[in-house]
Amino acid sequence: MGAVRILYVEDERDLSQLVSSHLKELGYEVDQAYSFSQALLLFQVKKGWDLVLLDLYLPDGDGLELLKFFRQTESLKRTPIIILSARSGDMNRIKGLELGADDYLEKPFSLVELSLRIKKVLARAKGIEKPREASTMTYKLGSHQLVIDKLKREALLDGESISFSPMEFKILLALAENEGTALSRDELLAAVWGDEGVVFDRTVDAFIAKIRKKLGPFKDCLETVRGYGYRFKVEPS
Repeated sequence: MGAVRILYVEDERDLSQLVSSHLKELGYEVDQAYSFSQALLLFQVKKGWDLVLLDLYLPDGDGLELLKFFRQTESLKRTPIIILSARSGDMNRIKGLELGADDYLEKPFSLVELSLRIKKVLARAKGIEKPREASTMTYKLGSHQLVIDKLKREALLDGESISFSPMEFKILLALAENEGTALSRDELLAAVWGDEGVVFDRTVDAFIAKIRKKLGPFKDCLETVRGYGYRFKVEPS
């Protein structure tokens, strides 16, 4: 297997050179883009990478729009993406993660921490790609049916696809795979984002609220365990 290929989108050229040189020393292949449009041009040539590092402040566009494009592109929809941005605050983290980023690292960051984050998201991506037994879980509630497909990464409510963001689906999947068992917020953080502490408890709460709204008749099956976390439990009716 060849070296891991990374796209690094960053308009600060000095920072881009510093980070890229460090990653190349670690054995990664790095393509550098300094703008939104340059990243798109590189994609036309390369077609895909094993990992994307993405700044949000770009001179000719918003990095979040580039993130959305990548997640809607077949060859990149499952590629790990780490946001590296000076935009701080929970809402920016939530927005980036909701749109499909796998991690969010605020500037300034250390090269050592970045290297560890890269290793973790790549390891998680490899785990997701492994085939699993019983790829679908089906739940019935009265005349309604909820199907969660782990391999297709989608959920169907009465035959219609539910528009979950990648992070919403990961949280629901973690709960469904442990149906009837309460998971603490920390356990959900570890299951979905790893143990690097990229998000906070209230970030999980915000995602849970959005998931409930989309579950329709199954919304009450996503229970709050006060002072602890959440549980997914379907009681047949």
